[in-house]
Amino acid sequence: MEYWLITAGDKDEYGIDGAFSRRSPENIITDTFGVDDVDEYMEKIEKAGGKLLTPKMPIPGVGYFAAFRDSEGNNYGIMEDDSDAK
Repeated sequence: MEYWLITAGDKDEYGIDGAFSRRSPENIITDTFGVDDVDEYMEKIEKAGGKLLTPKMPIPGVGYFAAFRDSEGNNYGIMEDDSDAK
């Protein structure tokens, strides 16, 4: 997966950071939310009627990511920061 991090402002200040990835053939945009524990939120999402689209995957040196579809068909991602991810 091609993925580029974007940092807006100083690391010690609140701001809007994020990333870009190459557009999928289906032209789907995935909003991603930071969470403390991807495993915990994957379970909550499934219990609430969401469908996991990808398993938890490491982004080396960044953290862990998983994607899901909500009950209304919208795609989202969840991201757990962990600089030790491999």
